[in-house]
Amino acid sequence: MGWLEKRQLRLEERFTRVEEEFREGGRLILAVAHRFGVITEEAFREAMKYVVEEILGVAKVERWTYRDEDVVVRDEVHILVEVKSRVSEGDVAELNRKARLYEKVTGIEPKFLIIGGLMDSNAWEAARRLNVELRPIISA
Repeated sequence: MGWLEKRQLRLEERFTRVEEEFREGGRLILAVAHRFGVITEEAFREAMKYVVEEILGVAKVERWTYRDEDVVVRDEVHILVEVKSRVSEGDVAELNRKARLYEKVTGIEPKFLIIGGLMDSNAWEAARRLNVELRPIISA
């Protein structure tokens, strides 16, 4: 392997480390913001819009309003996204009802996702039962 290939390999390794440190920094910022209630739904929606539309360039993020407001990520698949500081079994059931309403109004069956801080054990069971994806804001 020549010096150029070795240098490129080292640069790729450094870039991978920087990416991981960036992700860790983002997790830390989210943890602090979540702890002190800094992140609002609007801020989250704008962050999602930037990541999905600008960085990934894979879909469109918008607010869907019928009787309430939700975040919808649209491409071939429509995804309803809820953000909660604490997720309960009732939150999972509520998103399931919203998904059914969305399907009835638009004719499109969405996937659904709840991003949250604390997840009750009953929420995990309800999510499995209703096919709702749960994602903790902070991963252990």
